[in-house]
Order: sequence, then C-alpha cells, then structure tokens
Amino acid sequence: MRISLRWKITLAFIVMIVVTSTLVSLLLHQMVGRAFSNYIRRRSFEQAERLLPTFKSYYQVHGSWADFRRPDKLKLDRNVPLQRTLPWLLNRAPLILLDADNNPVWSNRVPLPKVPPADDRFKDNTFPIVVQGKKVGTLIVLLPDIRAAGSVELFFLRSLNRSLELSAAIALAIALLLSVFLSRQIVKPLQTLARAAQDVTEGNLSRRVQISVQDEVGDLGAAFNQMAATLEREEQLREDLMANIAHELRTPLSVIRGSLEAFLDGVYDLTDENIASVYQETILLERLVDDLRELSLAEAGKLRLEVQQFAPEALVSETANFFQAAAQTKKIDLVTHSEPELPTVRGDFQRLKQVLHNLLSNALRYTPAGGRIEISVRRLWGTPDQIAISVHDSGPGIPGQDLPHLFDRFYRGDTSRARSTGGSGLGLTIAKEIVEAHGGRIWAESRPGEGSTFTVTLPVPQPE
Repeated sequence: MRISLRWKITLAFIVMIVVTSTLVSLLLHQMVGRAFSNYIRRRSFEQAERLLPTFKSYYQVHGSWADFRRPDKLKLDRNVPLQRTLPWLLNRAPLILLDADNNPVWSNRVPLPKVPPADDRFKDNTFPIVVQGKKVGTLIVLLPDIRAAGSVELFFLRSLNRSLELSAAIALAIALLLSVFLSRQIVKPLQTLARAAQDVTEGNLSRRVQISVQDEVGDLGAAFNQMAATLEREEQLREDLMANIAHELRTPLSVIRGSLEAFLDGVYDLTDENIASVYQETILLERLVDDLRELSLAEAGKLRLEVQQFAPEALVSETANFFQAAAQTKKIDLVTHSEPELPTVRGDFQRLKQVLHNLLSNALRYTPAGGRIEISVRRLWGTPDQIAISVHDSGPGIPGQDLPHLFDRFYRGDTSRARSTGGSGLGLTIAKEIVEAHGGRIWAESRPGEGSTFTVTLPVPQPE
C-alpha cells in the first residue's frame, strides 16, 4: 500500500509527540511527587528543629520526662501547656520522644509504640536532645502519609496531576494540529516540484516553479529552475546547431550538385578552372565536417591532448613566423612581445598552436592594409600562476552586441561575408574548448574603431 509523504510526515510527528508527551508526563509526575515529598520532609524537619529548644527547656525545668506520659502535666511552667507550642504541621506528622535509654516516653499518636524504631531507616529523621553536654533524649519525626485518603497533601497532588494531564492533553492536541499544518507546508512545494518535473519530462522545458520559502526546499526549487533553464537553453542550442549544420552543409552540396548537373548537361566545360571550383567546395565541406567532429570530441571531453612542457614564448614565436609572409603580403606589421623569465607551461603544443592560428587568421582577415597586429605573452596581472597570451589587432573592432556570442557555434557577426571570409563559424568555439581543456580561459575585448584583443590564459604547473 502506497502512503504519501504527507501522511508519513504527519504520522512521524504524531508518534514523536505522543511518545514525548508520555515521557514528559511520567517524568513530571515523578518529579512533582518527589519534590513535594522533599518539601514536606524539609518543612517537618525544620519544625522539629524549632521544637528542640522547647523539649530541652522542659527537661531543664523538670529534670526528667516522667510527666510526658500524663497529658494534663505537659507544661513548661505553670501557665503554658506544651501542646500550644507544637506547630500545626507537626500535629499532622507522627512524633516519638525517646529517653536517654531509647525508651519511648511520648508520642502525638496513640497508642505509644512499645519498641523504639532504632533502625537505620530513621537515622535522617532523628534529632538528639542535649542538656549540659549530655544526651537526655531523642526526637524522631515520621513523615505524614500523604497518600492517606482525605489528606490535604493528597488533594494537592491530585489537583496538580490533573492540571498536568490537562495541560499535556491540550499541548498534544495543538501539536497534532500543527503537525498536520506543517506536513502540508513541507509537502506542498515538493508536490509542485514533482508536477513540474513531470511537465519537463513530457517536453515542457519552459516550466518553472514559484519559490516562496527560504530553506532547503527553496534551494531545491531554485536548482530545479536552473536545471530547467539549462535544459531549455541546451535544447535551443541543439536545434540551432542542427539548423546551422544543415545550412552549412547545404551550401557546398548545392554548389557541387549544380556544377555536376551543368557538366552533365554540357552547360559547363570540363576545364581545370571549373573543376577547381568544385574541388574548393569539397575542401570547404571536408573542413566543416572535420571541425564538427573536433568540436564534438572537445565538448564530450574526449579531445586527445599530447601534453608536454614548453616555453610559451616558443609557441608565440613559431605561430607568428608562420603568418609573417601573409602579413607582409597585406602590408600589416606583425610584432611579438615577451616578458622576460617566464615559467614554462604544460599542454598540447599543437592544439594551442591551433588556437593561436585561429586568432591570428581572424586578426589578419579583419585588419586593413597598413595596420598592426601585436602578440604578447606575459604573467597575468595579479595572478602570478597564470600566463596570458594576447593577440591585438588594429581592425575595425567588434560591436558590443556581438562580443557575448563570439564563442557560440556558427556565430558570425558579419553575415554579409560569412561565406567569403567568415569560415565555418566554429573556429572560436573549438579554440574555447581547447583552452578550457587545458584549465585556462579565453575572452575578447573590443571597441568599435579601436581594434580587438583576444586573450588566452594558461595555468603554470605547480611543483609537487
């Protein structure tokens, strides 16, 4: 049988409350009874101790306890009966007076005990009577029986216990109502989350939950909303990726198909120039497929890295030398700057060289003739365990609305020349994945008319 979480929580509250109330009630009964008995005992002993001077004065006056056996003779002097000096509470407590030989000579209860209770049980209830340094008697105080029917003490205890039981019952009822309310408050947002999760499972990725509490359940709701937003974004990216792939593949395939149809229909002659045009489209198609494969491996974390230790200056120098001829052809100054005594870094030299190739080819593409490209390698300011490689060009710059999307798949800010100069739109995305696979970062800074700067950071390996 399936039991809902709400009822499980409610039953758990009920069991906990009942057990706690029962234990507390029993404990209070025991504590109240013990505390009241101790109170009676202390009060009786205090009264008994105040009686000792009275008994001592009587013995000093009469020299013996003989007249204690005769109630009409119980006087300290000619006018004050001894009974008037006994407190009311002690009249309720059994008293036994023993002489020096521990023989009972008087009691406020009848009949007078024949055998003195010279027992260890009464050692705490025994008060010696000493006159002129000599023990002349002993007063034993027996606690009143508060369980006796009709006693004031018993009535008080019963009233107190009934009050405790009534308070416990009221507290139990309130606690039960609160447990039902609290269980509902706890379960309700979880039920909402469950329904929202079911909607997401059915494909409604726009589903969100309202967060009304600031606790772990609220954190769970925030995590769910973040997860749903991520799934929705990833689904949109997947749809965009498929649409972009289809678009990118369609263009070269259409060109190849059209050219082949023209060859077959005799519209185009099989000249080297026409065949070269088709060949260039196949190269573009192959590059696109290779980029897609490399991107999928990088995003899956399966990109193979040949890790080695090398100087970052060597990486910059070798890449810059490769592009010097192209820069001179476009009449662009390509210069490098290196901070002295840089530490070595660990990584895949060829993969990182691929990243710089992409950045430099983009810089050459957008830097006009007579411009300047600078490559610098240095320690990252404020972070000595990071090496920064920057590529700065004097091109037209990148509009602010394009900067956040530069590393998105198939994103091109200049759509008018996407085919001629824009590449596949995957170069920066692949570069980002490669840099992050090395534990580094890549970002772009630019202002229209002031050129662009792309920066790559790589961590410096720490000694083990």
